[in-house]
Amino acid sequence: MSLNKSIEKIKKEYLDDREKRRGKVCIHNIETNKKLTHNYRKRVENFVINMLENPLPSTEYQGPTAHSIRDEHPEKFIGDAQIYVKGFKHEKDRIKVSQVKYLRKHLRGTKT
Repeated sequence: MSLNKSIEKIKKEYLDDREKRRGKVCIHNIETNKKLTHNYRKRVENFVINMLENPLPSTEYQGPTAHSIRDEHPEKFIGDAQIYVKGFKHEKDRIKVSQVKYLRKHLRGTKT
């Protein structure tokens, strides 16, 4: 019961606050709103008139056209057709290489 009363109280306060804010509308805001509404209405009217007088030409939709793949001439290739990747095939390989480098660096450091 008390929860419902507190909810009703909060709701009533909110609605009262809202009514107060509605009453305090600035005259400048009303004039600006009317001016913007008038300008918008004018723009829409001009657009409709312009579309009636000079409609945009529309074309029928054409799906993507089929294209042929360009012929390849293997004699023009430079080097072999294999792709070389500068990197590791697996993350394990990268970790192993970094461990080996780390160990070599520290073993050299202890010898000198």
